[in-house]
Amino acid sequence: MKEIILLKQGEMVLKGLNRRAFEEKLMGNAKRRLKKYGSFKVYTRQSTTYIEPQDEFCDFEGAWEAMGKLFGVAGLCRARACVKDKDAILECVKEYLGDQLAMARSFKVETKRADKTFPMTSIQLSQYVGGELHDAYPHLIADMHNPQFTVHVEVRDFDAFVHANPTEGAGGLPIGVGGRALSLLSGGIDSSVVTALASRQLESEGAVLNTFSFDFTHNDDCFQSNAFQPTRDRPFVDQVLALYPLRHTYLECDEVTLADLLEDAVRMKDLPGMTDVDASLLYFCGLVKQHNKVALTGECADEIFGGYPWFYRDDLFHAD
Repeated sequence: MKEIILLKQGEMVLKGLNRRAFEEKLMGNAKRRLKKYGSFKVYTRQSTTYIEPQDEFCDFEGAWEAMGKLFGVAGLCRARACVKDKDAILECVKEYLGDQLAMARSFKVETKRADKTFPMTSIQLSQYVGGELHDAYPHLIADMHNPQFTVHVEVRDFDAFVHANPTEGAGGLPIGVGGRALSLLSGGIDSSVVTALASRQLESEGAVLNTFSFDFTHNDDCFQSNAFQPTRDRPFVDQVLALYPLRHTYLECDEVTLADLLEDAVRMKDLPGMTDVDASLLYFCGLVKQHNKVALTGECADEIFGGYPWFYRDDLFHAD
């Protein structure tokens, strides 16, 4: 039988009645990624998504690489399907994994029997396949605790599958289950670039990006320029708004609210930080989450690209 790809779900298996919606989104994302690699059948059964090539013209290697970058997949493996018979499973292991077994020094067999009507238990099937492999490859040492190579056998509702150790996937949840993202727009170069890219993408899909900017009450009268923030954010936010079709909201935080959240900000971050900034971010994020659950920001760009003055001013760079 032909080689297929098995996608193993991660935290999706913990979902309740809405789990099928997550699986549908994962399959939809997989189908879009696979279009340029040929004709693949994509379906999900028993917490596993199957990627099955439909003809010999499929680019299997390209599909494998694409599925490794698919969010929502905890692990993936190349597998060979066979009929649910102990001898057929054994022959499939020898044919599909024989080269890897020949190079290994130690091994074990792990079996998962999802089909409880199969006449052998998981342990019995592992013992049978492992014993026969030991006879076929006498150099192999059986090691149940730290084997160099593990043969995986899965007995499922319609076929048995044989594969080696899974490869780690991208993890997380499928793209799209959290709804549309928003952008936190400060007017700086970092958040402005993020906003521009996201807006262009959503515009191509016929949608408008939600954006939010933050300011402090009385900042019109009280703002003082410094090395850390030489100008106010608002004028630069307005320049970005004039360039892109955005659904924007201005938010403000007053001094009383900021002071009330100082202790919460320290406790939730559990790390030293700029507490007034952390407290304001905590307040503003509580407001924007009423509209969107995923936020795009320019946070950490100054740390990564050296935007703060102590990265490029010699007197600050060499200060004790």
